[in-house]
Amino acid sequence: MLVKLALGEISLNKLAAAFQMADKSEEQKSFEFINRKDSSQVAGFIIEGVGRLLTNIAACCNPLPGDPIIGFITKGRGVSIHRQDCPNVLRLTEKEPDKILAVNWSRENKAAYQVNILVEAYDRPDLLKDLTGLFANEKITINALNSYIEPEDNINKIKIGIEIRNLQQLSKILHKLEQFKNVIAASRV
Repeated sequence: MLVKLALGEISLNKLAAAFQMADKSEEQKSFEFINRKDSSQVAGFIIEGVGRLLTNIAACCNPLPGDPIIGFITKGRGVSIHRQDCPNVLRLTEKEPDKILAVNWSRENKAAYQVNILVEAYDRPDLLKDLTGLFANEKITINALNSYIEPEDNINKIKIGIEIRNLQQLSKILHKLEQFKNVIAASRV
């Protein structure tokens, strides 16, 4: 162990975490904590083998409950929670593997998460009204909407920022969007 520590194969953080885990019973090896975005939204994670830490959801990939996630220890901002397939965290994993933590979603998660989706559709009258009506009917909050029509092929590219509770709700809304007249595709971005 000391040789690996001297060679830099084990970080002091990992060594300290290993000793802390050895002192705890099996039930206490994982710690569920709360990340408060505001008083109405509570996001729950379980970080394996670590005590209470500041967390934030990575804006680069906006993970949702149901997405496989991973934690990256940042300087001064605690643990950044990413989707496991996020290009940014994959790059960081190669550079600094000792800063990666196993993270899972809490079962009692009741938060809403920001997700950006892209709807591509042939432009028509009332397209935006119909799309936003779907979000209203599903009681999904729209935080941002940007629409651009490509004049050469009359395709309207609509980027919409919404609040979603989990991956199942996102899949449901994307499926419903694809059923609309003139919609070519709806996807998460």
